[in-house]
Amino acid sequence: MSKEILIVLNRKRGSVKAQLTRIKDFINNPDEKDKIKLESKMDTLKSLRIKFSDIRNEYYEVVTNDSDLEPLELEILDLEDGCEDVQSSSMQKFAELSQLL
Repeated sequence: MSKEILIVLNRKRGSVKAQLTRIKDFINNPDEKDKIKLESKMDTLKSLRIKFSDIRNEYYEVVTNDSDLEPLELEILDLEDGCEDVQSSSMQKFAELSQLL
């Protein structure tokens, strides 16, 4: 397993995780009432799910030891669950904003 490639993958994962956190913070902010921004965040969320899948596949190509892969897989699954939670919250907020307008 190449350490350099693993470092790059960890950075990619961290970047996507940070994007997910920013979207979650936006959705949980009660002062945010911009429907267009919310739609944009929802689109970004869709692309994050694809990125998580891509990163997982890249890990499978690089990591040869199953015991090394398991914690990475669990973290990616947690992040994907976070995406689902954020998507559900964003759809609820979108419905609320639609009723206000």
